[in-house]
Amino acid sequence: MNIKYIFSLAFAASFVQLHAQENTTLSYAKEKERLLKLHTSAFLAELNLPAVGNTELGYFYEGGDFRHPFTGKSKQGLQFSAEKFQRAGDWTLYGSFDFKTLKEKQLAYSSLINPFTDNPYQIVDSLKGDWNKQFYNMGLKIASPSFASGKMRAGFDLGYQVAIGARQMDPRSLDTENKIRLAPNITYKISPRHQLGLAAIYQHDKNDLKITRANENQQYNLYKRLGLGEYMSAAPVLMTSDAYRTYITNAYGTELSYRYEAGSLRWLLSGGYLRHDEKVSDGVTYPMQAGRHRSDQYSLSSALDLKRGVYNHHFDLNLLYRDISNTEYQQLQRSEDRSYETIFEGTLNTAVRSQASLAYLLAKETSSYRSDWFAKASLSYSGWDNRYALPQSKEIIDRMDIGLRFNKAVSRWVIDLASNYNFAVKNEWNYTDKSYSSNFVANSIALPIYQYLVQDRVTNALSIQYRLANLGKNNNQLYLKGSGSVETALSSPLGTIEKGQSRYTASLTLGLLTF
Repeated sequence: MNIKYIFSLAFAASFVQLHAQENTTLSYAKEKERLLKLHTSAFLAELNLPAVGNTELGYFYEGGDFRHPFTGKSKQGLQFSAEKFQRAGDWTLYGSFDFKTLKEKQLAYSSLINPFTDNPYQIVDSLKGDWNKQFYNMGLKIASPSFASGKMRAGFDLGYQVAIGARQMDPRSLDTENKIRLAPNITYKISPRHQLGLAAIYQHDKNDLKITRANENQQYNLYKRLGLGEYMSAAPVLMTSDAYRTYITNAYGTELSYRYEAGSLRWLLSGGYLRHDEKVSDGVTYPMQAGRHRSDQYSLSSALDLKRGVYNHHFDLNLLYRDISNTEYQQLQRSEDRSYETIFEGTLNTAVRSQASLAYLLAKETSSYRSDWFAKASLSYSGWDNRYALPQSKEIIDRMDIGLRFNKAVSRWVIDLASNYNFAVKNEWNYTDKSYSSNFVANSIALPIYQYLVQDRVTNALSIQYRLANLGKNNNQLYLKGSGSVETALSSPLGTIEKGQSRYTASLTLGLLTF
């Protein structure tokens, strides 16, 4: 990974003024404008969002006892982010860049920089260690000038992410993750009111993991996870040399959208499909298959926007269904060439992830995409059904979330309040310990993760932004923003989690809003 190359890309993005992040205008626009989130970027040319951007540099801290087993006791770091919506002649551009560097303290079990995935094939150990992590994220959406008598536009959606993590004690993980997303797209205007959009999506991810020891005289136990509490051979792997693992993902999909606009009424309907195929292998010279994670994802969203006088009403409906299958392998190493031969291949772990959300936003607009205040109410459902075939095990986590948010601009101040109540609908855990195994992964990792996820909780957040000065002929705004949140466990004690435990975040940010 060439760090200089990443920074040169970031500088290039800044040079063409593709920067900004969170501000009154963009904050409200991103809350209500679904087109900013689509892969079909050719639709961006239809927006009357003015050229606006923001650049932020801030410090953040997170700590507290109410935490996921794959989260450290505390984390703190610096973040730079930039985002801009810009028109260049008949072209429309929406770009972003984000860089985050942090230190995470006393993180146990995980060897990956991002263990929060649906892929169960991860290497873990039983020791706690501190991590240094860096994240880079770039995005660019382009809409071309119209052609074919003004009926068509072409677009391109590009995303690139890099993550680097290093554990600071033995066994030492060095994990590098690269992700790229390409989505060429096109729109067709059937009539002044009706428009269709189509995007083809390709994603490629590669994750290279290396686990080493500074003290080569010390041996460590590694556990190669399978599905739902299971791990390879139901026994630890004794680490006597460096360990290598590679994750390679190819994903293909499509997005089909319909847009309707008549006066003060706008409606966007979008559906998508994504096929995900992730292959996991161990070793370098003689690699062996460590697992295969596949999923089929279906999504549907509907966004309705209705203007009545100075008030804007916005309704959002989002649905997602992901069908997951995980394939395991048993292999023998050939004596003649030391390559591995598969003697068994089977899908023993399957899972289904389902999500649904409904939201209503009411805003008093001062002009297009600017609000004096806005309020939002949301109701969402998330479901997780995870099963293992032999031995039969089951994990079900169904939850609801009720959310409220209010944002108000007062003179030089912008105040943002949010509260979410998350509670269980159905929880079920069924796992039988093996008499011939320590059942380490099930009892120390899988069960504590389940106990954390089934906890009822409330999260309250507050953000206060103050405009320090207006700069330049465009009245660009320099501001200071402080944000914080507290997440509190509400359920009865379960495992190591006690009722009343909390997790809190705090950040202080200096930003520049540009017009």
